[in-house]
Amino acid sequence: MTNISSPQIALTNHLEYAFLGCYHGQLSKGLTTLGHYIAPIEQQLFSRAIGLLISPAAAVDLGMHLVMLPVAIVYAIGKSIVLRKCDFIIPQQHLQRIRDAVFPLLFGSLFGAIHPYLGTYAAEPSKKHVATGILLSGTNKDSFDAVCSPLTSMSEINTLISQLPKEYQSSEQEKKLLHQVAFWEAEFEKIQAIDFFTLHLTYKLSKKIMQIIDNQTWPSAVKEVAKRISLAAYPIFMAMDLIYFALTTTVCLGSLAVWLMGGQSGAYLEKAGSLEVLIYNIVKVPLFLISASAGLVAAAVRPELGITFSHTAVAWMAKVFFMLKMLGLKYRNGTMKTGDMIMVPAVHTYPDKEKDGRLPLLPSYGAHMRYILVKKTDSHQYQAELIERGKHHARAVNLTRKELDKLLEETLALRYQFGNETSHPILSQYGERPDGILDLGNQIGINNCIVTNLFAAIEVIRNEEGRNQHDVFCQHLKNLALRRYSIYAYDSYPFGKADDILKEIENLYSKGI
Repeated sequence: MTNISSPQIALTNHLEYAFLGCYHGQLSKGLTTLGHYIAPIEQQLFSRAIGLLISPAAAVDLGMHLVMLPVAIVYAIGKSIVLRKCDFIIPQQHLQRIRDAVFPLLFGSLFGAIHPYLGTYAAEPSKKHVATGILLSGTNKDSFDAVCSPLTSMSEINTLISQLPKEYQSSEQEKKLLHQVAFWEAEFEKIQAIDFFTLHLTYKLSKKIMQIIDNQTWPSAVKEVAKRISLAAYPIFMAMDLIYFALTTTVCLGSLAVWLMGGQSGAYLEKAGSLEVLIYNIVKVPLFLISASAGLVAAAVRPELGITFSHTAVAWMAKVFFMLKMLGLKYRNGTMKTGDMIMVPAVHTYPDKEKDGRLPLLPSYGAHMRYILVKKTDSHQYQAELIERGKHHARAVNLTRKELDKLLEETLALRYQFGNETSHPILSQYGERPDGILDLGNQIGINNCIVTNLFAAIEVIRNEEGRNQHDVFCQHLKNLALRRYSIYAYDSYPFGKADDILKEIENLYSKGI
């Protein structure tokens, strides 16, 4: 993504990037295109066979870039001396490729064997999709799925802003608010990992069997006997839950290993290796065994009640973590002074009834990111602005602290299984868009909500400060992003047709601003 002005420079660029490729990324492209050429059954088999090659391909990537790194450093030193200008971009990009290879090295083949989409997800570098999200934000192109990691996106955007000309950098207030967003996102992702890594198979499968029995035309006494006989499968379902616990614990430990090795985990998995999540994975096994065993005994007396024991205790662990985090946020609300603002990320996931029976493969499945900007307007009242581009941008005003606490708790719970069943009534509490609220335009690509709505939040903050140069700010940011993420210029984009769109953006900013 460099502005080429001569054949010599073009040749130099191609030589510099010749060894910066991503082989496991090419395999991910193969996973997404295979279905166009073979029948469904063969597609499932061959796509998983390709998925098994992702980790070996990542190992090749890792080895090649480790070998090339010293050569790149020597080359960069010589180039800097000749040009009398420090230029270590190539060594930095080899280091980035090394970091990109760690996650697919550990998880690529495992995820690819489970499901081709998971393999593709594991093979794709986090920063590559952040780059795609930044560059495509605000365009009228929506034929892509930017699988952006919220924490990586927030970190990268903050880094880019800090490198802009001074007049476009963040004010102290904006820095504070963006730091708050990243802090709360990290805290909420820990709970999301706990919430997501529990399928409640014992409860769901037992309940399904009992629903089938209830739908029969048998006499009531026969149904009750059949329900108790069906409990013979209950220990099998418990074993399935324990196997899933072992698998998810492995993923959490692997996420910790990725961090220790300097790599980057995928979207919504960056905090899966945190201390709280690891403690949860240790505690949930004996808790599940005790509660599910008690449920089996109770089910012999009353089946419908007994099977609920298998998931209630474990499910409550996520709720307890959430309630503790909310106590901290509510305390922060109480310490606000008039004119103070805080900002938190608000994710809304699909309720189970809206998933059409599909098993969510990732914590980000069906997730839509918004941001809430809270401001204390006077000594006793607050306002909460739900920020996103599009028709749902709204503001609740004249809230008491009790009303604010309740609204935030209900909105932030939409991220989790225990809180996403009543999304529409909660969001309607923010009311219609009032007169005078900033027009943020439409949200073109809903799959790019993390970045697009963060830009919208920055626009709202700067409008509050009387800084109304958002379009120019975005142009400078994208121009800088083109250079920072040039390593991904020749990669494939398996989640959408982004290649041609990125070329359009490159042409738009190729001459600078």
